[in-house]
Amino acid sequence: MRSLLSIVAFVIGCAHPVPPTRPVACPVSVAPPPAPVAAAIKPLDEAQAIARVDAFLAAVDSHDAKAFETKTATGFLWFLHGRTYDRPTLIKSIVRRVEQKAPSPTRSCQRHKVIASATSTVVAADCSERYAAHEDMPGYEYASFTNVVLIPEDNAWKVAFWTFQTSGLESERDMWNDTLQRGMGFRKSANQHLVDAVKGRKPGRALDIAMGSGRNVLFLAGAGWKVTGVDLSDAGIKLATEAAAKQKVKFEGVVQDIAKYDLGTAKWDLVTLIYAGTDPKLIARIKPSIKKGGLFVVEFFHKDATMGTGVGGFEAGELAKQFTDGWTIVKDEVVEDIADWASARPRSCGSPRRRDSHRQRVHGTMPIASSSFHPDTRCESRDTRTLAIGSCVQRILNTLWALAPAGGAAPIGTSIRRPFTVISSILSIAPGLNVS
Repeated sequence: MRSLLSIVAFVIGCAHPVPPTRPVACPVSVAPPPAPVAAAIKPLDEAQAIARVDAFLAAVDSHDAKAFETKTATGFLWFLHGRTYDRPTLIKSIVRRVEQKAPSPTRSCQRHKVIASATSTVVAADCSERYAAHEDMPGYEYASFTNVVLIPEDNAWKVAFWTFQTSGLESERDMWNDTLQRGMGFRKSANQHLVDAVKGRKPGRALDIAMGSGRNVLFLAGAGWKVTGVDLSDAGIKLATEAAAKQKVKFEGVVQDIAKYDLGTAKWDLVTLIYAGTDPKLIARIKPSIKKGGLFVVEFFHKDATMGTGVGGFEAGELAKQFTDGWTIVKDEVVEDIADWASARPRSCGSPRRRDSHRQRVHGTMPIASSSFHPDTRCESRDTRTLAIGSCVQRILNTLWALAPAGGAAPIGTSIRRPFTVISSILSIAPGLNVS
């Protein structure tokens, strides 16, 4: 065995070296020329975007499945009530409506808002639809906030996403029902301006507009007032009724849109409009419903604080201008404090003082206010007409206090506090009432 290994080793050692071979050149791969790039589709201007959305909705309403298909992107989705429906599903639905000979609705959209870029276009609009009666289905009208997203596909702008939600009174009722049932975002105790306004006054007939879950109604009823509360939210009035039974007090609750409620004339000793908007037409309707010497209590957000939110608010001095027709202005002030709605204690800004700590007691007061909050990254006080920035939260209020017109001038004063909420207050008196 050892000899065999030696022979093998010898043979290997004596083998002639293999002559070197010339390297073989590798074939060079040549990349194909790039495909021509399609010209980018031009962004839509506002009119073009609205026209494309109108054409898409017309295809839906007219039950034109072919037009619907050509105007929608391959991955089209319709989002409704928490569910999504793709393009094939919608096409089947359209075809089925044709087979059922369902009447086409009439649709009109307005107040369009368009956001356009090179990659997508968003169109939002307020739309209303009217459906005619069909077979055993009654006719009905439907209002909605409609949103459509268009994207470029096959060198054309096509609808990739469509959604809408109900609007109008029913939608607003649903929103307030949900808010009040959750019981979040607002104070549960009576409004402090109202408490101050009725202190020491003889109870009479009171109307609380937009009563919500009844915090002010219950307070007034407990103080001996004969109270009527009006609200669009049936859930809110139900909550108030249950609470009234526990507290053994009574009030009349009316589920109705205030625009349709008969306020009457010289009917009320007290009317409240607390965090219920700034509509000057509503205020004008309320004023003649208050008896001479009666009170009108209103509180709402300041316009500066709600800028960009769509909530609205009163400008400083705006309320006083609405009470120059015989109402005696007793007090007009601007302060900063915490609002009743969406209120939260500001952090690192110190403890807020009670809203009523600076106010004079006067004969019959009517607060009209405006307020809001704007959190940010730092906490620093600005002037009274701008927001406090910071981890602190600011609310800005305008509050008007007034008694029904009484004649005779009264002093006007202003008070400022920072950095929580700006509150303007005006107090005026009805004709024939002496407050000296």
